[in-house]
Amino acid sequence: MENSLRAQRSPDMATETIASIRPGRSGAIIEVRVIRKWVFSSRPDEPWYLFVDRNGDAIQDFAAKIDKDNIDARLSMMPCYQIDSYVCRATRPGMRTVRHDATLKIGKATTIIPVNDNESILHYYFEFQPYAALNNRINDNSVLTDYIGTVESKFDGTTTHNDPYLRVIFRNERDHIGVLPSTSSQAHQLTAAPTVQTEITLVVLAQKEISDLSGSTFVCDASITQFAEGMPCLYAACPTCQMTIDRSDDKWACATDGITETPKYMFRLFTTIDDDTGTTNVTIFDKIAKQLLEKDAYDMVIKEGYDILQVIPPPILLLRGQTKKFHLRGPQHRRYRCIIFTVSKLSDVTIHEQEKLLKSTLETPKSSDLQCKTQETPANSSFLSEKTDSGCKPSQK
Repeated sequence: MENSLRAQRSPDMATETIASIRPGRSGAIIEVRVIRKWVFSSRPDEPWYLFVDRNGDAIQDFAAKIDKDNIDARLSMMPCYQIDSYVCRATRPGMRTVRHDATLKIGKATTIIPVNDNESILHYYFEFQPYAALNNRINDNSVLTDYIGTVESKFDGTTTHNDPYLRVIFRNERDHIGVLPSTSSQAHQLTAAPTVQTEITLVVLAQKEISDLSGSTFVCDASITQFAEGMPCLYAACPTCQMTIDRSDDKWACATDGITETPKYMFRLFTTIDDDTGTTNVTIFDKIAKQLLEKDAYDMVIKEGYDILQVIPPPILLLRGQTKKFHLRGPQHRRYRCIIFTVSKLSDVTIHEQEKLLKSTLETPKSSDLQCKTQETPANSSFLSEKTDSGCKPSQK
């Protein structure tokens, strides 16, 4: 594998503009100013940046956890840089902060060269919205909104899930008053090692708060009922770091390890499981998926020809309806609009356990019945017990 994505391009290639960048193409040299840095509360180990070029266009960029220290040491706020050897990928709707269709992934393989301050590159970037347009953005957190107003007061608070936020009350020039809640970045916390709990039904699991789930493992007998729509079960990974890699013209590009001719194919199954008392959403990663399918992803893609990664292969669809003993590891934080567990272990269910499961389901009310009998349920239960055609799609927030 080459050490830099630049190896494919001439070193004297002219600097391109942000507007010319497209997902899936090899990254051209751009000259930009770094004007913002932030982290998403659901991804505290990934630094995000906003770059602006001489034409006033902006694009968002991020570094994976593995490259965080490397990029933090090479990028500062407000200086100008020439950036090369990055990965261009399509912007996810729930992660969009500016209008650009592409997001840049930068890492150890990215070339970052400080340049003299270019006064033609702005020190700021905004996409302002008028007051009349704000109603159209209520409950739509898929994009950020820039708004001019005078801050009258602010105070800290916490949500019902104990997430910190900052509430700001502001007034514009026409005396329109607004309240702006904003989730703060969460501090790093030490978490106890996972502990295995006694077997649990999904209807009981759905009633637990996220604070009760973090760092714990829950065991249940259930079966896969559906796979998430629009979420591929196979993906191309970097052979070195095993992170997701992206097409770069006719090759593959990793922001950490550079260009590779051939990726490593891996499984990642986003599924909904059901135990007849309720449902929940889980992710089954490569190691457990290979055990479940009794083959590796390379065989499925190369030998069996299921090379259109966006289409779920029939052998994976055949997993639906098979009862297994799932060991579910609780999430450290709420990353999507639903709570998604990780399958840490999987085993077959014995005949005795199947009889025990049947007896318990006859005695346990379903989650829909339980919700009808209570006036108020925890915030996470309605989504965990909800069956949808799309399964566990990522948050649009």
